Amino acid sequence: MALFTLKPGKSLILEVAEQFAHALYAVALMAAFIFPIPAWGAALLSIGMGILRELEQKSWDWTRIGRMDMFFWALACVIFTVVFYAL
Repeated sequence: MALFTLKPGKSLILEVAEQFAHALYAVALMAAFIFPIPAWGAALLSIGMGILRELEQKSWDWTRIGRMDMFFWALACVIFTVVFYAL
């Protein structure tokens, strides 16, 4: 079983652009929540909102959540948190 696969009929360029948009959305959410709460809390809140967003898109079916979408969402949160604490 493949961990990540392209959706049928979707080009690689479109898939990369979609994953970049997921990461950008995660970073935007973290930037919005970074000052009232710590960066690690903003990361957890952003990941939680990403999971809720995926569940809503997939009719609340846990088995249909996009693994690649959530991977890039979480990766953006981790990178943002590491950079925030490193600076």
